[in-house]
Amino acid sequence: MKYGGVLLEQNLDYTVSYQNHIKPGTAKVIINGIGNYSGTYTRTFIIIPAKVISLKQTTIYSSASIKMSWTKAIGVSGYTIYHAASKNGTYSVVKAVTTNSYTHTGIKSGSKYYYKVRAYTLINGKKVY
Repeated sequence: MKYGGVLLEQNLDYTVSYQNHIKPGTAKVIINGIGNYSGTYTRTFIIIPAKVISLKQTTIYSSASIKMSWTKAIGVSGYTIYHAASKNGTYSVVKAVTTNSYTHTGIKSGSKYYYKVRAYTLINGKKVY
């Protein structure tokens, strides 16, 4: 890091610490000056949830439903499931869930459905994807 054209050295001229920086949500970085450099510089930033991986789908023919599950993401509040009639079509929300599985019921037999699942975390009551 440079300050006034001088290259500063971490733990000699300044220290860096973090708060709430492991899980998705609001985190802070705090830089404190040492010795000839005084003061504190604090910034907040948002850690977004990881992408949903390993989405698996199983058709349940007897009940016209599709069961899906995915790898649970760490530190998320929930997942929003979307579907469309074509791969590049317009996706609409099916449901928001807090578990890593869902069964979409009431679908039309013989129709194709495309799904996306997004993990989110709640920050100040708002979903952040």
